[in-house]
Amino acid sequence: MKTVKEIFSEGINDRKLYKVKQSGEIWFAYGPGSGSTIPTNIKSYITDKAGDKNEDSSTRDFVKFAKRNKPLKATKDKQSLMFELPVYDSYDQISYDIWGGDKKPFKKEYFVVALGDINVVTFFKSKNEAASWIKHTS
Repeated sequence: MKTVKEIFSEGINDRKLYKVKQSGEIWFAYGPGSGSTIPTNIKSYITDKAGDKNEDSSTRDFVKFAKRNKPLKATKDKQSLMFELPVYDSYDQISYDIWGGDKKPFKKEYFVVALGDINVVTFFKSKNEAASWIKHTS
């Protein structure tokens, strides 16, 4: 029998991260329609540095996601991690392919999580941009 902690950890590890163009939100979801959302009117980066103009409490959610999921690319020291962000064009979560449906994302965006004393999440429109950023920080 699993402990409550094990069950809770499984749920966190199974979170999906995606963006819905129509609603303008990034979802940290446990299932269709469940989870937390982040408005996408964020700048090109967010940070957890207190007092910074781009400080955002959702930075810690991205850091947790980065520590629990396999990145597309990473620096040798694993301090900068690149991830894909599928973007769906409409709000129809049950049919999304990440939940077993047939609706595929219409595009993909990317983000890099830089881990350290101050965590920074940088958003990119293309994979090449994000990969270049990772290469530059190596």
